[in-house]
Amino acid sequence: MRHRSLLATILIASLGPGAAAQDVPDLRTIDRRIYEASGAVAPRHPVTGRPILNVVPETLEVRLARDFFRDYAREARAHGAAVDPPGARRARLERVFGRLVAVAHRRRLPWEVHLVEDPSPNAFTAGGGLVVVLSGLWDEILGDRDEEGLAAVLAHEIAHVAMLHPPTRVTWLGVGGVVSSDANDPYYRAAYNHEQEAEADRLSTLYLALSGYDPLAASRLWARVAEQSDESAARARFLHDHPMSAERVAITREAGRAVARYRKPGRRNPSADAILADNVLYPRVESDRYQTGDGIVRAAMAALDVFRVHRRTTRSRDARRTAADDQARVRVVGTWHGRTPDGDPGLVVEVWNGGRRAVSGLRLTLGYWSRGDLVLIDECEQHVAIAPGSARTLICLRQGMQSDRIEPRVSEVAWR
Repeated sequence: MRHRSLLATILIASLGPGAAAQDVPDLRTIDRRIYEASGAVAPRHPVTGRPILNVVPETLEVRLARDFFRDYAREARAHGAAVDPPGARRARLERVFGRLVAVAHRRRLPWEVHLVEDPSPNAFTAGGGLVVVLSGLWDEILGDRDEEGLAAVLAHEIAHVAMLHPPTRVTWLGVGGVVSSDANDPYYRAAYNHEQEAEADRLSTLYLALSGYDPLAASRLWARVAEQSDESAARARFLHDHPMSAERVAITREAGRAVARYRKPGRRNPSADAILADNVLYPRVESDRYQTGDGIVRAAMAALDVFRVHRRTTRSRDARRTAADDQARVRVVGTWHGRTPDGDPGLVVEVWNGGRRAVSGLRLTLGYWSRGDLVLIDECEQHVAIAPGSARTLICLRQGMQSDRIEPRVSEVAWR
């Protein structure tokens, strides 16, 4: 009897002041209230329809994005960079962006795209429908005629917004400490962000297809980036928070082939809205009408989403940490000057493998120091077999410059 009275007291308290004992709701009412309350912290995902953990309401997401861009633009102008300069690039940017937004989820957001004169080949979003593109993207990667490449970049950023990535990242990294004491671990954060990037890569191909662009434009873009950049599988470990370009080629090629059926070349697919609600990449599971039991189900699904994200991220974090620990066991134990096989000045480096696997290749970073200042950073990459518990020497070409010392360190390891 005491337990029943305690439960009644808790329920009456949840109803607010002035509630009487007879006002205690029945189980259906309790479930409905759980359903309504869970909507504030576990809304339906706009793409999948599944409840997800997100405590940032849309109005706040939009305001934070605009506040961020106001400060970003002010700082850019202070450094002499033009923001939204008129011209052909700006006109094409707005046209392509509008074409993609017209087939995207969360279409009612106050979408806007900005161009900033910055040599970095990059684009990003702060959420809330706001996308920023830096001019270096054209100068370094796209060129002024590659409209489909530009569409692939914009579709990726729009996909981040549609998937609620900025607000859910804030939510997860803010409350993740409750779930795991390692939530602030840089390996954990990098692994979490990596998953979101892969999701945006997949969804971007759907937006390309529905807007009439070739969905394989994304895989071609990342193949071009892979050719122009110096990336290796080793760099994908540890703290790298984006998939490597080669990995993105595979992700977008597979997804692009799957959604190719939705493309109407050069124009919007008239069935875009229906396809957004049910497609081969992200079929929705949502039911807008409340049914008895949905409150408990919604709360349980949100909790399951938290667990699933945490488990996946933890596995990736552990793999990254293990790889980092293994690499830390491979270290330089001696250096001296010598000659390369061609007779050029060389730096002989002795490397010890204290790991549990055999090394098949190394990348060394060579720091040249003169009078206490770091004057040059060079790299030396070689295929070399080093068994566990043993050491081998290799010879790097020594740059012909005055320096007091050269400090080599192991930056990447390839394992057999």
